[in-house]
Amino acid sequence: MSRRDSNSSRSLYVRSMLSSLDFKSFQRIVWLWLGASGYHGIRTLNRPRRRGRGSVGPDFLVQIGEDGIEVAVQIRHWRSPLSKRAVDELRGILLRDQIPAGMIVSSSQVSRAARLAAADFSGRPIRVVGLESLADSMIALDLGSPAFFRSIDSMSLGLAGAPSKPRPLSLPAELASSPDGPQPDRASWVLAGALLILLVLWFAKGFLE
Repeated sequence: MSRRDSNSSRSLYVRSMLSSLDFKSFQRIVWLWLGASGYHGIRTLNRPRRRGRGSVGPDFLVQIGEDGIEVAVQIRHWRSPLSKRAVDELRGILLRDQIPAGMIVSSSQVSRAARLAAADFSGRPIRVVGLESLADSMIALDLGSPAFFRSIDSMSLGLAGAPSKPRPLSLPAELASSPDGPQPDRASWVLAGALLILLVLWFAKGFLE
C-alpha cells in the first residue's frame, strides 16, 4: 500500500470513529485535541445540558498565543452539515460577551454557507472545523490510533488526571479542568477531613460538658 493510500485509509478510519461517538465522548476528543493543538488555559463552561439544534453557547473557553487571546469553542454534535445559522448564533454570543474569536467543531461536514459566514470578519472571526479537518489534524498530532479511541471509551470522565492518559506525550499543563468540570485535589480532601474531625471533637466536647 502506498503512503497516500495509507493516509487515506487512516483518515477514513478516524472519520468513521468520530462519527460513531456519542456527545460526551466527542466532547472529550475535542478537549484533548485543543490541548494538543497548542491552545491553553482551557476552561469548561456551564453550557445547558440540552443538546442539538436548540442548544447554543460555547462549551469551552481557551487561549491562544503568548498574549492569551480568548477563543470560545462550541461543539456541534450533528449528523447534518453545519449550517450558517450556527455560525451566526456563535458570532452573536461573541459580540454580546465581548469574546475576541470563536471556533465551532462539528462531527459532520461544514456547509458552504457556513464557511462563507465564518469567513466574514465584520463581527468576530470564527474558525469552523468539520469532520474531515478534525480527523486530518488528529492524525497529524498522533491522536487517531485505535489505542487512542479505546482509551477514550474506557476513560473515567470524572478523573482529574484522565486527559493525559490516551496520549503517550504529555498534554499542556494548562489543561486545568476536565469537560465534567474541575475536580477537588487531594489537599482539598485532606482539609475537608480535618475539618470534619474538628467538628466531631467539638460536638463531643459539648456533650461531655
